Amino acid sequence: MVLVLLLVTAGCGGVGDDSGDDTAGSTRPGGTTTVDETTGAAGGDFIDELDGVCLDLTDELDSLQAELLPIDPNADLSAMGDLLQQAADAYDNAVAAANSLDPPPQLQGRVDEFTGLMEDLAGVSQEMADAAASGDGAALEELLQSGPDGNQSLEGVAD
Repeated sequence: MVLVLLLVTAGCGGVGDDSGDDTAGSTRPGGTTTVDETTGAAGGDFIDELDGVCLDLTDELDSLQAELLPIDPNADLSAMGDLLQQAADAYDNAVAAANSLDPPPQLQGRVDEFTGLMEDLAGVSQEMADAAASGDGAALEELLQSGPDGNQSLEGVAD
């Protein structure tokens, strides 16, 4: 059984970016540093704030994954459960932080889609944490095999 945390780094790196320019974690369209006509002044501030939320989440998930990788799932489901619970909490915290921001109207729908997908990831992480904490390796394996449907569609969610 191999376990890798469900990461949203692709979504954090691609909000508004269909240019193919992968901007190392920035949600700014195309990696630009200036405000353009599609976001307006408030949109630029919002994107900077959302960048912070995404980068914080990415850092936390990277740290958790580094702790998780050396764990033998056959020997220590409890430790896995603790780390998966922390991942679920990280997603929940990122959703709360993103929802506390004030996106420009033209980005609201995409932001809602983004936070909805993060909520899905939080739910799957919670289910995996519960399965690991209860010692149910078969349920954990099934969740790992199925995964969330939306985890690949986070990239470019605020186009």
